[in-house]
Amino acid sequence: MLYRQRRGLLLIAVAFLGNATTASATSIEQREYQILVEGKEVGQSNMTITRQDDGTTVMKGDASVRISKGIINFSFSNESTEWWKDGRLIGLKAVTTENKRKTELTVSADNNRLRLWVNNKEKPVQQDPWVNSYWKLPDAKYHNKRVPVLEVDAGREHNALLKFVGTENMAIAGQQEKCYHFKLTGGPNAVDLWFDQYYLLVRQEFVEQGHRTVVQIKSVKR
Repeated sequence: MLYRQRRGLLLIAVAFLGNATTASATSIEQREYQILVEGKEVGQSNMTITRQDDGTTVMKGDASVRISKGIINFSFSNESTEWWKDGRLIGLKAVTTENKRKTELTVSADNNRLRLWVNNKEKPVQQDPWVNSYWKLPDAKYHNKRVPVLEVDAGREHNALLKFVGTENMAIAGQQEKCYHFKLTGGPNAVDLWFDQYYLLVRQEFVEQGHRTVVQIKSVKR
């Protein structure tokens, strides 16, 4: 039974990745972010968005943070790829290392439902989650309502409230643009999120262990 389960997982992954790699890209966009804690830059994040001619959007992202202050030493890195189609998550692969502790996460579509593995152990998962990379705004049906959020770095899930705050002007790659401000509550931390006219992330703010953390866009290449 265990062999069949592993073989089935392998076939799903091979088929999924095969379909993802054979489709040709119609557009590619790159975004670079800086990560600040209490106003000091401690890391960076990069995102590449590929829109394919079959309607699939692929987001490849990475983030790294290193803090060394007195006796405090903290390191974090994440590399992940998300596959989306028709506004829904259809696949995800991520590797996160926090202070040398590694977590591997895989999500695959299987007969119109999602299956989640965390460190090779399958866990239940809701069927239409938002991922806490927050790289894009979720479907309008979740605005001012509850949205299931999947934590890409740990494989945990929670139902959070996504509330629209308003529109604000923000600097994006040196130009002022109108952005949409949302606030997400009900998870481990409340998060403020800003998205541009393309509904892509430009800034997020949250407090982690009493420290204000900001992820702010630096550059956009299309």
